[in-house]
Amino acid sequence: MLPWAVVLAVLMAQMARTASTLTFPLCDTLWRSFDEHLGINVPAMMVWAARHSMVHTVLTNSYALSQQFLIMAIFLPPLLGKQEASERFFVTNAIGFVIALPIVALFPAVGPWVGWQFQPDSMQRICEASIQTLRQGTVHGALFGGTICLPSFHTFWAVVSAHAMQPFRLLRYPAIVFAILIMISTMTTGWHYGVDVITGFLLAVISTAIATAIVSKRRGPAGA
Repeated sequence: MLPWAVVLAVLMAQMARTASTLTFPLCDTLWRSFDEHLGINVPAMMVWAARHSMVHTVLTNSYALSQQFLIMAIFLPPLLGKQEASERFFVTNAIGFVIALPIVALFPAVGPWVGWQFQPDSMQRICEASIQTLRQGTVHGALFGGTICLPSFHTFWAVVSAHAMQPFRLLRYPAIVFAILIMISTMTTGWHYGVDVITGFLLAVISTAIATAIVSKRRGPAGA
């Protein structure tokens, strides 16, 4: 499964960048409106987290370690003989990508610093510049990879990675807690709207359900 993981990662990165070159109207104002109707205020969450140093540290570190969590989900199940969990994880990612791609293309947005009009940090400025460059038709060169706003793939990967850890008794509940922290951190760090997180969570649930059915059917009743 590991070679397929590399292929899938390359395809996802390239197709996401290509989708970002399409010039459908940016949805930042719409996503803020959705958040307001849901009672989610990203700047207020950021301020609250910043006022509680321990909470801020935990959430910021959770966001920073999300890639390591994903890497663990990629390698740990196959290395420890959990082949079904590994197969389900990769099928889930493939399905999630297929579902998400038209959403990324049709409903682009920059990030909540645009919709909520707060001061972005240096990486968010680079992200915005990359998105604007892609929308002008440039797909070559060293562009920042964070071009997907909705759905939140940090949320998607947090959920599916936690699910991949479920066969391991000692990791099961810590993985769930860590996934929740990552989902919250996507907003407290100012990188995602609440609607991004909700959509990423639903994408993970739907993709996992489809992947589970596919893997179970392929393996048969005996799980062979």
